[in-house]
Amino acid sequence: MVAAEHTLVMFPGQGSQKVGMAQLILREFPAVKPLFEEAEDTLKQPLMRVMADGPSDRLAHTSYAQPCVFVVALAYHQVLQAETGLASLYYAGHSLGEITALVAAGKLTLAAALAVVAARAHAMAEAFPTEHAAMAAIVHMSEAQVRHLLAQCNRVLAQVTPMQVPAGELPHSLDIAAINASQQVVVAGSQQGLTVLQAMLNEAAAPIASGGKRVKVRPLAVSAPFHSRYMEPARRQLTELFAATSLQESPARIIANVSGEVTSPYSAEHLLRQITAPVRWHQTLLTARAEGVRRFIALSQSSVLMRMWAAEECFQSGDATMLGTADLRGALKIIGEFA
Repeated sequence: MVAAEHTLVMFPGQGSQKVGMAQLILREFPAVKPLFEEAEDTLKQPLMRVMADGPSDRLAHTSYAQPCVFVVALAYHQVLQAETGLASLYYAGHSLGEITALVAAGKLTLAAALAVVAARAHAMAEAFPTEHAAMAAIVHMSEAQVRHLLAQCNRVLAQVTPMQVPAGELPHSLDIAAINASQQVVVAGSQQGLTVLQAMLNEAAAPIASGGKRVKVRPLAVSAPFHSRYMEPARRQLTELFAATSLQESPARIIANVSGEVTSPYSAEHLLRQITAPVRWHQTLLTARAEGVRRFIALSQSSVLMRMWAAEECFQSGDATMLGTADLRGALKIIGEFA
């Protein structure tokens, strides 16, 4: 049995999907197939076919990406429990991954989670016109620096002609959507907003970041500006469902996205607030370390959570270890050897 008190189990969010993402686990661990079949039957979506064959733009659409990422991550957790007796006191998930964490922690049933994931994906996909959506990771800037930059950017955007959307006019803006590392902050908003931000950085006479490193802006392929003010219609639409979503008692501790802190008691209100609030992932990892966590396990076929960990020098020293499951059999062997 893997020790629980020093282990954090983590789950990825949208953006970690890729064509073929479920092939390995379905082939090597066929016992998880009923989980996929239950998800397909409940959601009335051909999840396994889309994950296997794509095309990638279909899989990337929110309505497919969120349930696919959810069910694959949960399948990895099922395998790890079955093969190693995996136990953990701490759970966390990046954005959508927080729902997966709740199921793995025994606080949310699979049926309830599928209902939440489906409704969340639909509401977020419908909240904002895809053609105007933009998100980008800003590297080599702190949260404080990005907030200062966005204040300047949004003052400029206030003078720009609003977007024409079905409901009328909508002003351009950018918000912080995630703080993934001390020097990696994700922003979300309108395409025009991102264009203005990039222009402001290009016009800077000297590097803005500390240490002389040039700031990098890496646009993300998204269908909506998640965790921004533009998701307010989705938050309103989900309010009633989330209020009616009951959680079960379990000893597991959840580190919530909206605070980056251990949250007790945890309620579905944290999931609702997450819709328009930034994901505080860097704080999540710092909190886990402060709680005594020494083993960080990222349950995903993707390396995205591993890269966030690797971006922080403070996590590379001492007795903390990070383990990904892209090499699932290798991870099973290592986890099985934990004292």
